[in-house]
Amino acid sequence: MFEKQGAEHLRAELEKKCLLYRNQDAKGEDQVAIDKTQAHIKTLQTRMVVSIQAVDGAATEIQQLRDDELYPHLLDLLEGSGSSYL
Repeated sequence: MFEKQGAEHLRAELEKKCLLYRNQDAKGEDQVAIDKTQAHIKTLQTRMVVSIQAVDGAATEIQQLRDDELYPHLLDLLEGSGSSYL
C-alpha cells in the first residue's frame, strides 16, 4: 500500500520537476537537459497513476468485504438482539 508520506513526497517531487521544466523551457536551456526533465516528469506521472490505481483497488476490496461479510453479520446481530427484547 502506498503511504501518505510517500504520496506527498511524490507529489512534491513532481511539482518541483514541472517548475524546473518550465524554467528550463523559458530560458531556452539545452534541449538534452529539457528532454531529461520531461522524461523524469513522465516517470513520476506514471508512478502517480499506479499509486492511485492501487488505492482504488484497495478501496474496492474494502467495499466488497463490507458488503459481502460485514453487512450480513450486522444484520444477523441486529435480528438477534431485536428478538431478545420481544
